[in-house]
Amino acid sequence: MGVREGVTHNVCLGAFHLQPVYLHRPDRQEGVQVAVHPLAARQLLGLPAAALTELTQEGEDAIGVEMRHLFARVASASPADHSDLVADGLRGLADRNANRSGPRREVAGAWLLLERSGGRMGITDVADQVGLTTRHLSTLVKAELGIGTKQLADLFRFEAAHHSVVSAVDAGNPLRLADIAHAHGYADHAHMDQAYRRYTGTSPTGWLSDEGRRSAGTDRSGGDASLVEQ
Repeated sequence: MGVREGVTHNVCLGAFHLQPVYLHRPDRQEGVQVAVHPLAARQLLGLPAAALTELTQEGEDAIGVEMRHLFARVASASPADHSDLVADGLRGLADRNANRSGPRREVAGAWLLLERSGGRMGITDVADQVGLTTRHLSTLVKAELGIGTKQLADLFRFEAAHHSVVSAVDAGNPLRLADIAHAHGYADHAHMDQAYRRYTGTSPTGWLSDEGRRSAGTDRSGGDASLVEQ
């Protein structure tokens, strides 16, 4: 896989990624990070998450001049006021899009089923539960989110496994990767490792080591062999 040339954003938007995205940040920066539920994108941003087709996208290009004005207000304000200004700006966007229809109920239902099962519910069972064929459901999910039902399930499964990895390290428990892999439906530790490399670009212990280096004064590397049992 080739490395794409980097781009610079004032307001960086990102949707679902099936490959790692690397953000280069200066030593000192100020900003506000907002997590938007993908199924709320229509009401907040005025477009489905599927419309965010690039790995990262400039806010003004996707949403319009309002995002440039919001960025200017935030950039010129005191850091203590940033969060409130962003919240006010997002409320304005939501008010503007108040009359837009939300995602189809079948898509919302599929999301809920896969989320609750940690991505382990069979796609055929999910489609049956929402009253569609698997192909029709995947078409609707992709139109809303930019990825199909199977990819969404894979992401939920990875997120659930990753949460277990982080929780074990945070609790100071032995990191038994094979057990975590089995608990989340992976064939073995190597299978879960493949998912990590696909989504993060590194292994579970590699991710923990990188995270540990990013956390000032906090050791979350998990690299000690006494903590890692594969």
